[in-house]
Amino acid sequence: MARTEKKFFTVGRVKQSFSILDLQFSPSEQDFNKLLSGIQKLPASEAKSSRKALKKHLYIDFLFMPALYLFILFLCFITAGFMRSSGVGLFKFLGYLQILPWACDIAENWFILKRMQVISEDHQTFNFYRILVFVKWGVAAVVLVAALSVLVYFWMGGRL
Repeated sequence: MARTEKKFFTVGRVKQSFSILDLQFSPSEQDFNKLLSGIQKLPASEAKSSRKALKKHLYIDFLFMPALYLFILFLCFITAGFMRSSGVGLFKFLGYLQILPWACDIAENWFILKRMQVISEDHQTFNFYRILVFVKWGVAAVVLVAALSVLVYFWMGGRL
């Protein structure tokens, strides 16, 4: 995936590279659209290459999603195995909660793929996209840190 990101280029004032995180955390819809419309301003062969690399990256991401979110789910189940009483239910819930960021990730990639075809000013859709991004990153990161923290606690206490 890092290999495809090396081909992400856009033109603002000058030709510049960008990453998928620049799209995900664009400060505004205008900046998001500038990144995507800047691809069209590149010379034809470079525009085609950059567009193809971005699409390829997003399609490959669809393949990696199950691995990431199922890893977090299983990590939560392993953590739940070390817990007592309410902790078991909590970490099982957090594991199953990974369906939410997975769905957000799918919708996010779909949004970018659609927006690449028709770049438009649709504030409600873009705001929903931003919510998807923050829910995806927030839930997955918080749950991952929580599960790892508990496992490190048990490891340090000699129970792992």
